[in-house]
Amino acid sequence: AMARRSFMTFRAMNTAPEQTSSFSILNFAASSSAAALAQDVSSLGYRPRLEQGRIWLHRKLPSQNAKIVLIGEQAKRGIRSDEIVARLRDVPWICILDRRSGSNRNFMHAATDFLQAPWTPDELSVRLRRFADRIASRQRRLTEGLAETGIVGRNPAFLAALTTAERVAPSPAPILIEGETGTGKEMVARLIHRLGARKKSFVPVNCGCLPPDLVENELFGHQAGAYTGANSASDGLIQQAHGGTLFLDEIDTLPHRAQVALLRFLQSGEVRPIGGGMARKVTVRVLAASNRPLQELLAQGRFREDLFFRLNVVNIEVPPLRDRRDDIEDLVRHFLDRFERIYDRGPHQLSREALAWLLEHEFPGNVRQLENLIHRSVLSASEHSIALTDIAPPGTIPPVPATTLGIVPFNAARARALATFEKSYLIDLMGKSGWNVTEAAQRAGKERRTLGRLLKKHRIGPAWED
Repeated sequence: AMARRSFMTFRAMNTAPEQTSSFSILNFAASSSAAALAQDVSSLGYRPRLEQGRIWLHRKLPSQNAKIVLIGEQAKRGIRSDEIVARLRDVPWICILDRRSGSNRNFMHAATDFLQAPWTPDELSVRLRRFADRIASRQRRLTEGLAETGIVGRNPAFLAALTTAERVAPSPAPILIEGETGTGKEMVARLIHRLGARKKSFVPVNCGCLPPDLVENELFGHQAGAYTGANSASDGLIQQAHGGTLFLDEIDTLPHRAQVALLRFLQSGEVRPIGGGMARKVTVRVLAASNRPLQELLAQGRFREDLFFRLNVVNIEVPPLRDRRDDIEDLVRHFLDRFERIYDRGPHQLSREALAWLLEHEFPGNVRQLENLIHRSVLSASEHSIALTDIAPPGTIPPVPATTLGIVPFNAARARALATFEKSYLIDLMGKSGWNVTEAAQRAGKERRTLGRLLKKHRIGPAWED
């Protein structure tokens, strides 16, 4: 079940031959050139969708599916090549240069593959097949990694963070993962380790839990006799992570002296235990995470600038759950499945009021808080249905008025208002999108599958087939 859910999560990126509809042609050339390319691609058995480059380029969250990017003279009119390349950074893409575009090294070096016009059908077929095979291989790695780490989510901003993680995982570069507490930074770090080249130990270190006087001892180890009570030599956590990944969580709490020592290690790649001895070369991937933006700590003089630049080679920001409300239902089902298996209970179904409350809640503790709420509800629910009182913390539910007053309870009214809003919004959205589900999903900033479920729920439009 986990592997299936993980596959669904990243389906938008899958461009294996059986999912050829997820190719799209991103056009920065004349319309006639794009139409000709679309016809050639279609004749090879693919079903591409055309996207206008200028519109895609200026969207806040542009679609992340694989692209065939057609570059022509239009790309030279007010659009820099490095701007296009930057927005395609986390997207697998094949570059096709129109005959009128000339050569462009930026595109050729940045793209997964490229082809210069004029091309033959055989040349185009070989390039697309090779591209599809690469994406299918990437998808298999992601599916396995997501299944192992238990990551669930399809929100565009969350997917952008995960695609960055997948893209940089094979490199040894340090990565800084930022996000509020409970957003899943360690899970992203474990995904990077799972997809990376250094397969030995994953060693997580919570810097906030290390006593200030013992931080260096914990990280670098010590020689026998280094201090009172050090009767034998001990390897530090960095040495234990040799050949694998060292994950430094809450790096923002690291004392100044330990920051200096860590910087020295990142520069030299050598560990010298406390008490002397020979320096040892250590090969380790360093990932760091912070609950607070390190840029703010730099301005306050509480974090070393040189260490920040060493750690921040790649930056990944994990969005808070309040910005991923479209993931809440999937996360709820994921946690229900897990705790039902652990306690041999269920299956459970959330009441409409309980789900409406979850969809509106701010979740200051993010995914971890949601997990704890579902955990408690599975244990406390007396029936297979989880009521609002089972899931909402005490004191957060308004008192239910007496029925003699004829007033609808607050949460029931909110659930009804939410349903009314959803239906009205969907009807308006689909009407303005010409009842094209793909276009409607892009306009709404939602995953196509999620929008399909909402249409099904409110019985809007023809029968939905995914």
